[in-house]
Amino acid sequence: DGPKQAVSGRVLDSATGRPVRGARVAISQSRNDLASVYSDFDGRFAIDEAPVGEWRITAAKSGYVADYLNLIVPAAQPLKGVELRIHPQAVITGRVVDRRGLPVARARVTAYARAASQDGDVAYQALSGGRSQYEGLTDDRGEYRLWNLRPGEYAVAAFPEQEPSTSGVLRYGSTAAIYPNAPSLSDAEHIRLEWGQVRDGVDLKLAAPAETRVEGRIAVPGQEGPCEGCVCILFADDPDGLVQIGHVQVSGSNSFAIEGLAPGAYLAHLRAFDRATGSQWSAIERFRLSAGRVETIEASLSGEVSIPGRLALEGPPDDLQRPWRSGVRLMPPVKERRLGMFTRGMFANLQVDGGEAAFELSAFPGAMRLDLMGGRDSYIAGVSVGGRPIESNLLEIPPGGLPGELVVRVRFDMGTLEGTVEDPDPPDLGPGLRAPGYRIQITPAGGEDGFSARRRAAGARADGAFQQRLQPGVYDVVAMSAAQYSGGLGGVALQEAPAKYRKRVEIRPGETTRVQLEIAPAP
Repeated sequence: DGPKQAVSGRVLDSATGRPVRGARVAISQSRNDLASVYSDFDGRFAIDEAPVGEWRITAAKSGYVADYLNLIVPAAQPLKGVELRIHPQAVITGRVVDRRGLPVARARVTAYARAASQDGDVAYQALSGGRSQYEGLTDDRGEYRLWNLRPGEYAVAAFPEQEPSTSGVLRYGSTAAIYPNAPSLSDAEHIRLEWGQVRDGVDLKLAAPAETRVEGRIAVPGQEGPCEGCVCILFADDPDGLVQIGHVQVSGSNSFAIEGLAPGAYLAHLRAFDRATGSQWSAIERFRLSAGRVETIEASLSGEVSIPGRLALEGPPDDLQRPWRSGVRLMPPVKERRLGMFTRGMFANLQVDGGEAAFELSAFPGAMRLDLMGGRDSYIAGVSVGGRPIESNLLEIPPGGLPGELVVRVRFDMGTLEGTVEDPDPPDLGPGLRAPGYRIQITPAGGEDGFSARRRAAGARADGAFQQRLQPGVYDVVAMSAAQYSGGLGGVALQEAPAKYRKRVEIRPGETTRVQLEIAPAP
């Protein structure tokens, strides 16, 4: 329980400064609410018995995006005049029409955010895999509204309602549109949004169906007759990522056809699933369509392949806790994760009592990245297949499996990065409030080829101090306030921060490297 104290203040709109009524104000610790109230008509709130100490405080209401601050509740006297400024959501609205200018009902409209991926690439990415506030349908007037957006840069695309497929044929009565009239997401107009901004008039026009046809036929090894549960999921193979545009059920003759797609590059993900056994098969076929011609796909689906392996510890420290616990994981490349090619066997937990431990993974054939999960202060130093070293932890898994045992070598000679962040103009948040700290981005200077570390994110305390354990190598380090980072463009801003805010450091085994950073400007 502990001592209590009264806390009072107001909830304000960060864009207009006006009071926000009906906002839920909560004091919490580790996601557990310690006290909560709602703001009144004038945006005022009062918590009579707030616990004394430093906690997290948030104000949340529909139509706003909730961020958190640190709240220091004193023991000596009530805390008054706390001002919580919450950010109004940004909105994109517009209309979708067909080639004749008539409204299109039930068209799917999606916002793609320009963001930095886990691999460090900056590209447009779908904010959600399914229908949500970032993806909506047009009404009977062809109008749409995408809401609850954070500040950032967006591309908007509209897709016609998929006509029901019969006998394995998918026909498009019109083709998709990317605002304003772009051939791909990478060529789209950047729609820049700030807090509370409503961008109207993002109108899209669907084009007439193209004179194209895709004919496909699939085979599942070991199966005869119709393929039950076989489906073709279609993606536009955009330079900025895969954009799902439709699907078609495979017919009883194990064939399918797609008509009316715009010319361009596509990816077909062919899948089959046996509900009785839980077995699944998959294949990926990339193709390019040209007007007036028929593209043919012949695909043989592959099931999961077994990948036996062994994890070997090199130079473990004397004080290493036994059994040493870690895990190995296979993941598709970032661009292909929207395909959903995940299996339960892609991850294995390990307990290593001696110097090595065996494991067995399973995955679909194709490119997979091998990662070490858990295993504090350790990293992958090398990988071999069948006794032959490979140059990176990006594996190409053939349909018959790897040609030999997968051996993963793990080392422990990590180094330490310590630093401080200087904020030349720290925000004055008023009584009792303190900024939540800083966001540190650590990127391998030589890219992420070979066995270099992946791009890492670390947090700095409110006083700017941070510490991060890293595998040996050369890194670029940059910092931003956590409040600015949460705005939505933070990852992009850190990735593209001017050189003056970046510091290059070398991490050596067993040594501590120190760095002093100045926060990068807000996006």
